[in-house]
Amino acid sequence: MPDVDAVRTHAVALAEKVVMTCGNLRPHDVRHDFAPDAVLALPYAPQGTPTEVVGRDEIVDYISLLGGFIPPGAFADHTFDSLAGDPGLVVARYTIDTTLVSTGLPYTNRYVTLVTVRDGQVIRYEEYFNPLTWLAAQGRAVDGVAQ
Repeated sequence: MPDVDAVRTHAVALAEKVVMTCGNLRPHDVRHDFAPDAVLALPYAPQGTPTEVVGRDEIVDYISLLGGFIPPGAFADHTFDSLAGDPGLVVARYTIDTTLVSTGLPYTNRYVTLVTVRDGQVIRYEEYFNPLTWLAAQGRAVDGVAQ
């Protein structure tokens, strides 16, 4: 039987490393922290954005694309905690308040990411954010969102 506290400690540390490194637009630095068949899920992704990316290399390539939109180091106010019932499932919360590189428009959002760690690797990275503010920052007309 694995030591629950050790699993929790490792999962939170790995989630923090992966989220912070990807948020600084260096996903190649944590490539091997993703399982080969890992899943990046974006359940509320706007039209034109995949809701799921499968595979370590595909995830790294997808996250690398963000450099064309978001400046490195723009994510802040990170918190990490694992779930009581599953020490390998980590909830990461963070914010962004920046200007998009691609449009010069302001972008402010809050993120919740669920990072599932099994056997020492991230098997699922599930990110939730408000897609309407993302679209508005890209210059697209969105009712009810200040631009």
